[in-house]
Amino acid sequence: MADYLPPRELWPNRIYTLPEFAAYPDRFNPTEELLEKHVVAGRGDRVAILSEDQRITYAQLLGQANKFGNALHELGIREGDRVLLRTPTIPPAIVANFAVLKLGAVIAPISPLFSRTEIAHVANDAEAVAIVVHAALLAEVEAARENFKTLRHIIVVGGELPELKRKGYSLYSELLQASGATLAPVRRSRNDLAILLYTSGTTGRPKGTAHLLEETLIVPDTFGKYGWRVSENDVIGGSAPLAFGAGYSTFATIPMRFGAAASLIAKFEPDKMFETIQKHRITVLSLAPTAYRKMLQLPNADKKYDLSSLRVCTGGGESLTAATYHAWKERFGVEIFEGLGTTEMMYVFVSNVVNMRARPGAFGQVKAAMRRQARSGTSLLAGRPARSTGATPTSSAMRSPRTAGTASETSFTPTKTVTSGSSPARMTSSRVRPTASGPRRSR
Repeated sequence: MADYLPPRELWPNRIYTLPEFAAYPDRFNPTEELLEKHVVAGRGDRVAILSEDQRITYAQLLGQANKFGNALHELGIREGDRVLLRTPTIPPAIVANFAVLKLGAVIAPISPLFSRTEIAHVANDAEAVAIVVHAALLAEVEAARENFKTLRHIIVVGGELPELKRKGYSLYSELLQASGATLAPVRRSRNDLAILLYTSGTTGRPKGTAHLLEETLIVPDTFGKYGWRVSENDVIGGSAPLAFGAGYSTFATIPMRFGAAASLIAKFEPDKMFETIQKHRITVLSLAPTAYRKMLQLPNADKKYDLSSLRVCTGGGESLTAATYHAWKERFGVEIFEGLGTTEMMYVFVSNVVNMRARPGAFGQVKAAMRRQARSGTSLLAGRPARSTGATPTSSAMRSPRTAGTASETSFTPTKTVTSGSSPARMTSSRVRPTASGPRRSR
């Protein structure tokens, strides 16, 4: 199947400035790099995932990913195939992600809020062959089923097993039990497609943003290392869905790169988030500003819950506001480091956490391996804080260096992905269709 990515000459330029980037092999497998290497190095008994009362070690997570990967292979899923993921942020979602990637397939987490129309559009646009869906989110998938063009397998997590089997669905639990615990990794080019993240569709139909294999390492090696300063002793938590760049990197790449643990919460509720911080001893917390504001509304939370494990709180997706920053710091004694990121960029690229100096009302400084350009003639202003306007940060804040020309326009030109044209560089299956020379394949 063709991925219909733009021709190579239309891809954004990537300028590699950190030594970490040069150390990546030309061909690798994300599951091998993020999970298996810890196990091989004797760190398999370290906790990789915390969820409610569950503690899943790296060895256990790898074993489950291998089992599910073998099951997917038995269903006919191969390198380059697209697999949708529609679940809450729960352990089976992380297992499915690493299973798909180990097969050399492409994972496409989709929003739990997508309607049947959006699900059908995304499935057909990505030419997905399978979807892993939680039973609680199955209804809209069932409603979209008759409009699927390429999707052959619906794999359900949880639910009433006899009823699901009667409908002809594959069961996650049964697939996991029926397969072997060893699976050879499919190593692909670092510039091959690995992840499709679809936009929310607020300005039209959801659009798939294409992310390459190397980004599963670049995000941890930039924001994880030079922003959060993650170590193996950290527990990273939050509430963003895996369908968002913020959620995917927070739970599926950054912790695993450093042998740390990811704390998962299926549904955000203020008291539940407080309980999870206390129970899992979260050290790095990533939440949307609205979540912080809802947590501030709980009476006596500062006396009821022990938040002493927290060393970093970060926020993005909307303006934090100075009022929220000061209220949280005064009540809980911890600063919130605001940041800016987009789906197209995969994660945060401007943040106060870079220099660990929170400035209320400002996003902060550009993270390592990125540069900020303020366009006024040919001037380059590097390292100055980007101001928060109070509006929701979106990809419209990213303008092409070739098209942004006034003093009031600011372009954030990352060295990971340079913007192209008049909008952020988005490589998506819906942007370019086959030409006479044929589509570019990801394999």
